[in-house]
Amino acid sequence: MLYFDSLTHITVNGRWFQTRHEASIDRLLRELEAVAPARACLVAIASELMPNDLVAKVCNQYHDLLVPIAGLDPNTLTSLRDTHAYIKQLVEQGFRGIKLHPRFNHFDLADTQVDWVLDAASKWGLIVFLCTMLRGAFRTPSAAPVDLVHSMLCRYPEAGCVLLHGGTTDLLAFSDMIRPFPNVLLDLAFTLLRYQGSSLDIDMRFVLQNLDRRCCVGSDFPEYTPADARRRVLELSALLC
Repeated sequence: MLYFDSLTHITVNGRWFQTRHEASIDRLLRELEAVAPARACLVAIASELMPNDLVAKVCNQYHDLLVPIAGLDPNTLTSLRDTHAYIKQLVEQGFRGIKLHPRFNHFDLADTQVDWVLDAASKWGLIVFLCTMLRGAFRTPSAAPVDLVHSMLCRYPEAGCVLLHGGTTDLLAFSDMIRPFPNVLLDLAFTLLRYQGSSLDIDMRFVLQNLDRRCCVGSDFPEYTPADARRRVLELSALLC
């Protein structure tokens, strides 16, 4: 069975913030080999730590294993026209999607620049990978996360989106919210393992049973490994039988 990891990261120096996790390409390749046959999305975050150039270079070298997803900080955008030009450039560089990380880059999904990104991504065929962990220490969301995401999808119903982490503790609300949007996938990376043993296990089993064709799974490497994620999905799936 082919395992396709929806969310992996590497960094320039192989370090992962203030943790002991190793985020090197060598380790990622070893971890994917452990669950072969496997592929993964290699996802940048708009920062010096995980730049687009690094992701493009590595994915070009390992194109049979890795799919490049660019990081984009809406705060750097100046107009809708310039956003379209930038997204077009990412497409020409071979990127298949873009990652929006509201907490890391300190923006709100109601910001005008986010609309520019969705407009351009829809036109140029890039999938928007959106971190749904919107609550953080730097900026309070202008509304409940599920409402912000729902409003965004209603404004751009034709946009292809992967809702990373599935809304975490709002998983059921997110699973109900995406049903009218056929171009949207609910991703369970990180949440799958971070909340193991909690009441979310029941919610995840329910989602896998009732929304299976609209779900994808990943490890959020190096937070967890592809083997961890695959094992956990098989465990939850076995409980459905």
